[in-house]
Amino acid sequence: MNELNLVGRLVRDPQFMANNGGGVCFMTLVTNRGWNKRKKEPITKLVNVAVWGDLGERCANNLQKGSLISARGFVESKTYEKGGNKVFTTDVILEEVDFLAKPKAK
Repeated sequence: MNELNLVGRLVRDPQFMANNGGGVCFMTLVTNRGWNKRKKEPITKLVNVAVWGDLGERCANNLQKGSLISARGFVESKTYEKGGNKVFTTDVILEEVDFLAKPKAK
């Protein structure tokens, strides 16, 4: 089973790129992975994600840096040739996104 569930805040505003098939929204989330007892601070990870089509457009129009989301998706690996070298990529594709909270006030 290739399923991924994430809860995190956007570290920057979403970037939407339109194309003939609708478009894609790129976002970076910061997620908590646990607690570092020695340093007394959360363990955080940055996750780059992509959201395609209408959902991606809604994300781009309604989310901003600091927005809290819950999302479900999958991991997709690809290979392609570039300059005679084989390139491997791993992408996180979101299929469901719930808008949980707006950015915290400063």
